[in-house]
Amino acid sequence: MTGKGCVYSDSITREMANRHARDCCCGFLVTPFRNNLKVFIRNSLLPYFEFHYRSNSTPAQPEESRHIPHGTMELNTAEEVRRPGIIICEGICKRLQQSDFVVADISLPNANVFYELGLAYGVNHKVILIYQDTDDKCFGKATADYFGAPSFAYPNLLPIKLTDFVLSKKIWQRSERERVVGERNRVAFYEQSASSRGFAEPKQADEEGRSRDISLAFGDHVRSNVGTAIGRIYDEISGGAATRKVIEDYYRIVKDLHKPDYIDPKKDFSQVISQVDASYCLIVRTGNDCHPMSYFWLGYAHARGMNVIPITVQDAEGAIPEDLAFDIRAQRHMVFIRERPERLERELTAGLRDMIYGDFAEWSRKRFWERMLGRPGVVSILTAALHSEDHDREMIGDWDLRAASELASFFNQHQIRASIETPIYQPEYSFVSAGGRQKRIELKAYVSQLEPLLEDKNCIVIASPDVNPLTEFILGHIYNVPPDELFSAASDVANKPHAIVAVKEVSPTAKRDPKRTPKRVFYREVPPEEAKEQGQAAPERLFRGFRSNAFEDTQSVMAPFHSQSEPDYQQFDTFGHLVILPNPFGRPGHYIILLNGVSGPATFALTHVLTGNAESEFSAYDPKAFDPAVKSEGILNQILATVPETGRFKAIQCIIKVGVGANPKQPATGTLPYDWRRILSWSLYGEEKEERGLKPPIQVIQSDALGRR
Repeated sequence: MTGKGCVYSDSITREMANRHARDCCCGFLVTPFRNNLKVFIRNSLLPYFEFHYRSNSTPAQPEESRHIPHGTMELNTAEEVRRPGIIICEGICKRLQQSDFVVADISLPNANVFYELGLAYGVNHKVILIYQDTDDKCFGKATADYFGAPSFAYPNLLPIKLTDFVLSKKIWQRSERERVVGERNRVAFYEQSASSRGFAEPKQADEEGRSRDISLAFGDHVRSNVGTAIGRIYDEISGGAATRKVIEDYYRIVKDLHKPDYIDPKKDFSQVISQVDASYCLIVRTGNDCHPMSYFWLGYAHARGMNVIPITVQDAEGAIPEDLAFDIRAQRHMVFIRERPERLERELTAGLRDMIYGDFAEWSRKRFWERMLGRPGVVSILTAALHSEDHDREMIGDWDLRAASELASFFNQHQIRASIETPIYQPEYSFVSAGGRQKRIELKAYVSQLEPLLEDKNCIVIASPDVNPLTEFILGHIYNVPPDELFSAASDVANKPHAIVAVKEVSPTAKRDPKRTPKRVFYREVPPEEAKEQGQAAPERLFRGFRSNAFEDTQSVMAPFHSQSEPDYQQFDTFGHLVILPNPFGRPGHYIILLNGVSGPATFALTHVLTGNAESEFSAYDPKAFDPAVKSEGILNQILATVPETGRFKAIQCIIKVGVGANPKQPATGTLPYDWRRILSWSLYGEEKEERGLKPPIQVIQSDALGRR
């Protein structure tokens, strides 16, 4: 409801893990608080679960035994809410999320039940619908038929037989669709009266029958006021008066919000949910005179993290709104007063302005991460450790730590749960115990342990192949290099049309143990003369960059490099390789993002491409010359336009040029007790005519382009 992560997420995860460790399964019962229903729950429903789903009982149906735990079954209910003005986060939403399934009694048209049912369906919960079967036209049956959901009809207080109510055959759950976020460029309006007749008309005459005013329905006010509000907001944005920057690419989207789409409640459930899912903002009329399906869509929209504006209609000013016993203050709950209809326009303008400025300032970032991670997002951040000879231990590079910190900070601000995984050791420094002695692990055994680290996860892999072995492993999959050829210098990828190899010049006089030099397919250390191209004369500097046959009119993209041990405070360019691919290891629906920089600053800058700079400690952007948030929006908007909607592609890759230099606020001379380099700017390399990089700058590698191993 707030657009931020649930404060109970960790508590929910721990509760479920502890319960499952005890072989216990827990359901959550959603039901109206009515006297006869309480008797049914106590005398029929709870005994059904307690008798058939307990540890010392054997299910009557062998088929059913495959679907239930051989442990204890619990069925919990929410507490009745009597005091208005409270969001029941802990009492309802938290308990619903930490349950294994939800049982919803839809016998009666109850707003609370339908709101909670919408929440459950929106978070892809397993839902079991039940209702009292009075006749073929009863409310519960009509609702279950509308949903197209399996359900269980009970007659009265008779004992419920397992053969009649097999839980595994009654599950209703939102289907897992392709996680493709389409263009949400419409405001949608949903209104359904309690009698399901459509719009609720205002009173048109006084007590003596005289005409009171022209005839305008509530829906007329909503449509007109949204159009007026969007017109004003668009003028502010396009005229440069917006409080937060919105890039020009989004002007059309904002402008198109001016005409709300009416959602016809008489349409099929599948048609309604398609309109709701495609909406940028859902306006829902709520109140005592509304059908409970209004609350289903309100709960569904909250569960999906969508923009939603509930509006309660009342006749006179000062009357207490008759609405649900929880406040939607975290969103934008409004009240339409028929005696003061002009107020709605001001409220909608203020609410939509905050919404649009907040969303479109990071529109591409939100859509990108929802596409990559789903909702609610979960991602693993994978770093690696280098061996320090001086300390005889593995250590993570400072820029890699900054990259992980940047990502964690960004995800913490959004509805994304991130975990920083245990750093991966290099194959040269991974050992096993053999005969009481430490023996270096065989390469085949080492490689076999990498895939499980990525399986069934959304992953962000930090650092180049010489630092992070997972980068080498993933690039091998993308460019079709067999696993047994990785981590060696034997495989030549010169014949691979899309392969990109990190290249670092190394001084011939540099002292380095040849046995400890990392051998990688996608990383090369070369003498200076091998990497320089004509016109790149800078003999006092070693070059770094990438080599590839995919580059246009060149074999390499290189630039002179300045290290942290050389405090000359000169500005220089470096390069990063950003790769996005559907995770090929495990079930479909997950993604891997590689941050492959030829230097620490380059790797770190790639995080800003994806986040827009959540932290500013390690950058020194000139606000007059470079806005990282706006630049991030532009690049990610191009990437989103490139990603195939089907998700059937092998990878997307691009090169990012990074400008690095000293912080103008720090001393210009002398030795600093920390790295003097800061990120100054970055851009998509190859966009400018003189840049001989990837053409197009964002390259899609199709699954069939390289074949399959």
